[in-house]
Amino acid sequence: MSQSSDETRRTNTIGSATPALHLPALGFSQGMVLLIRSPSVMRECTRLGFKRGFYKDLAIVDSERKRFQVVGAHKIRTLARNLREILELLSGNPHWQVELVFSPDSSTVALEKVKELIFDSFQREKDFWDEKTGFEDFRDRIKAANSMEQIIQTFENY
Repeated sequence: MSQSSDETRRTNTIGSATPALHLPALGFSQGMVLLIRSPSVMRECTRLGFKRGFYKDLAIVDSERKRFQVVGAHKIRTLARNLREILELLSGNPHWQVELVFSPDSSTVALEKVKELIFDSFQREKDFWDEKTGFEDFRDRIKAANSMEQIIQTFENY
């Protein structure tokens, strides 16, 4: 029995029902890597980040090394919950609540592939990483990690 497109979309989005994504996770987009500790990180962004397409080609690798591909994102509403967000609203770059749409397919990724994605970020965003204090130690810990848990722990401690 096939699902309608609305039912399929609901079962593969962050914002309504989430796919079987186990947090914490790492998000990879446009050469950057981001530690995702909670679903709220995936449900919010700034207007400018959304317009620049942060969610385009966003891949999320969860703590069990399952890779989820984001195929779209939709603005749900503008957020103004505190003074900072109100000031951002007035400055023209408010926070938005968004809904991510995932591809229905996920795959398990080898640990070496996860490291490759991280090291790709180190090369593509060299200036960003080089200015970080303790980057060499961080890079060495990622290289030496024997599990996804160790990689995520390294990000959490950095």
